[in-house]
Amino acid sequence: MKTETQHIVKKYLMSIALIGSIGLTACQPDKVTEKVPQKVSVNEQMNSDELTNAAEQLVGPYTFMLAYKTALLAVEKDPTNLKAQFYLKLLKRFEAFRGVYSRIRPVLDAEQLKALDKYTKDFPESPLKTFFLDNKTNSADIKNVNDMQSVLGEYYTAVADFRKFLKDNQNTELVIYLNPQIFEQEIKKELANSCQYIQKPDGAYDVECSMSQIATKKLNIADLIGLRQMTAMELVYSFLNSYSLEGVQTLSKIDPNGHMSNQARTEYLANLSTFGKLRPDQTLKLMKEMGSDLSVGIKWAQQYQKDICPKGTSTAQQRRGYLFSSGICLEKDSEGSINQFLAVLDRALGGVTRIELTDSINKPTFVNLDIFAWSRSPIQDLKQIKPTSWNNCGDATNFADNTLGGLFVDNNANLFNTKSNCK
Repeated sequence: MKTETQHIVKKYLMSIALIGSIGLTACQPDKVTEKVPQKVSVNEQMNSDELTNAAEQLVGPYTFMLAYKTALLAVEKDPTNLKAQFYLKLLKRFEAFRGVYSRIRPVLDAEQLKALDKYTKDFPESPLKTFFLDNKTNSADIKNVNDMQSVLGEYYTAVADFRKFLKDNQNTELVIYLNPQIFEQEIKKELANSCQYIQKPDGAYDVECSMSQIATKKLNIADLIGLRQMTAMELVYSFLNSYSLEGVQTLSKIDPNGHMSNQARTEYLANLSTFGKLRPDQTLKLMKEMGSDLSVGIKWAQQYQKDICPKGTSTAQQRRGYLFSSGICLEKDSEGSINQFLAVLDRALGGVTRIELTDSINKPTFVNLDIFAWSRSPIQDLKQIKPTSWNNCGDATNFADNTLGGLFVDNNANLFNTKSNCK
């Protein structure tokens, strides 16, 4: 599915995703150009709708944590307020990083601490700085790789919760009101797009602009399905956090320049009791559900192309006023490949399917794969599938389990892991 993701979508789902700040790579203070809200009032006397309106005016890179807190108040006053729930679920992920500048200190060396202190000192005073330095948080200090993975686990658990909310409420219709300070450029663009040139018979002309909706974005089933697929794409990265990486930090100290062979690194990690264990916050269990959701989503988009992409691909503003304003479009030239992909995906969702792969001598070979085996029953320890023999190219030629936990039904994963040469 091809979606023309507008900048507004990125602002709501990606720009406020300050994950980079855990690596101390947030925007430099001297480059900050964002305008913050001039005044947004919040008090206990406000009702749920009023709190929700305040929350969405606080959505932005420097005030998202205030938006979350306000949305939480709105939901507490009215648990049925879907718009408040939308903002609460959207923003909850970032709570994983509350107090991160204080919590991460135990794992940093002297040089890194010095850099963090300088960065913190130079960071502009703002709710964002307070958020990162919050030492009153109940979250534990980050002392090792396991703690870092727990932070990511908390983040991705919230992302999965947001995806579930979008799925459970996909028939809901919402209207988002944009803060004119934060989304100034988007509003100006909407103003320009709202104007129409009207030529009169006598040669005169009128320009009519409809400004009533330029600071709003509507969401219906198409937009919510689109958001859900974007969220699912983000969740794919969470699969990499499903197994413990404890020990990689000591390996990096032993082999800082990466000179150890694949075999030596593998054997080192295999001898660590903690490395490779399935984490309790693993998301592999969602893999099959997300695959099924993708299949349903693509078929829905195929069925309703005339509604969600009325003017064809690459046509701006064909869904004017909606979040995905340029449409949710499937390339006509790609219809055959899309249907072929769906056929393979649906077979995989049903169980074992035959897929053509290239073996170790570059020969195309059909292999029986159970692609979602780990989703149904993930292996508990990566050592169960560790390599047991190697060739001179550094490739594993055999595994402790050549089904790789049930993926290769015919017990032949080793035939597809090596190369015909060492390039």
